Amino acid sequence: MPAKFINNLHWSGSSPLIALLLLFFSKTIAVGQNIPFNFNNPDRQIMLDSQLQEISGISMYKNDTTLLAIQDESGTVFTISGNTGAILKKTEFTGKGDFEDIQYASPFVFANKSNGSIFQLDASTFKLIKSFESGLEKLNDVEGMFYSSTDNSLLLACKGPKDQNPGSENARLVFRYDLKASRLIEKPIFHFTKDAFIEFVSKQQDTRENLDLKANYNNNVPEFSFGPSAIAQDPITKNYYILSSAGKVLVVVKPNGEMVDIIKLHKKIYLQPEGLSFDSKGNLYIASEGKKKVATLSFHKRL
Repeated sequence: MPAKFINNLHWSGSSPLIALLLLFFSKTIAVGQNIPFNFNNPDRQIMLDSQLQEISGISMYKNDTTLLAIQDESGTVFTISGNTGAILKKTEFTGKGDFEDIQYASPFVFANKSNGSIFQLDASTFKLIKSFESGLEKLNDVEGMFYSSTDNSLLLACKGPKDQNPGSENARLVFRYDLKASRLIEKPIFHFTKDAFIEFVSKQQDTRENLDLKANYNNNVPEFSFGPSAIAQDPITKNYYILSSAGKVLVVVKPNGEMVDIIKLHKKIYLQPEGLSFDSKGNLYIASEGKKKVATLSFHKRL
């Protein structure tokens, strides 16, 4: 199925019902400080080709209109248009596997599996150069990956717990893999806990926008509905955005780990948010897996 725009998110007319729907979808459900995006009213919402129904990661490529994408059933790099979502090129670098994210890091491209394996590719041909182990395992469920050019490292966001010790089920970690030293730094750079989420949202006013978050994060809810599926750094503020399909949230933190905001994403727009990437101007793309429906690519122009 070719990529096409979803136009039903941009209504016009004078119907009171339509006006109410537009007001609902245009609001960003968030707490904390202001974020320069209106997440529940994307500037573009694109339906992707059926080959990308299981899209699991995206990365800006050599310009601000082209992205790399990967889907979680095969070791294939998809080059896609950020404007239309059309597949421009498809290159297989290895066979089947549970691939979760992809990162352009000139002159290389990196792709990772959920078990912590990392694949290093040539950025022009997408041919496999080598694969290596990050030091993380299947238990950690490594879904998000971001290349940091400042220290030549890969940030690896884990959907699973650190280990099987009691309490680990309510913690989510982001580790740094030093590419120069070829080793995982054992101390995580970000450490998210259920208690920290509860504390953050509990301090916010009981507005309609915050009630969904408070319903997810309180002491009466046993599970921790947060499992990082993507991570990216805002090139303007340098804050990190961590996306989670579980709970449909986007968490923003400063480089020192201080929490800035938690944004609740609307499930009708983000069916299963899995991929996240900024362009050089600080505009944002979010990719959502289609499950049994259609995968989408959302573009958010910076406000």
